Amino acid sequence: MFFPSCACLIQKEIGAINAWGFDLSAACSGFLFGLETANALIISGQYNKIIVVGDTAYDYKLSSLVGADCVLVSYGHTNKKRLNNCGCLVVSSVSELFSFLKNYCLN
Repeated sequence: MFFPSCACLIQKEIGAINAWGFDLSAACSGFLFGLETANALIISGQYNKIIVVGDTAYDYKLSSLVGADCVLVSYGHTNKKRLNNCGCLVVSSVSELFSFLKNYCLN
């Protein structure tokens, strides 16, 4: 089944015209790979804002360890009640995620 890249949909919705994005599908280690990739791109000086989207409590723990802001999407692997216990922003829909990211990226 064909489904467009979520990264490209986010890029379009937040109006990030001078940006690029890619999906990283690596099961449980995918978020860690995303954080490591983001870290390397920031250290290189090529980028100063990077968005890594996750959907598990583990993603929140990893982002906290590296000092990254975290927003979790509750329609993935973990239910919203458990994600809310993490203490970060949890969104329930794609439109809610897009709305948050638009405001976050403008600041």
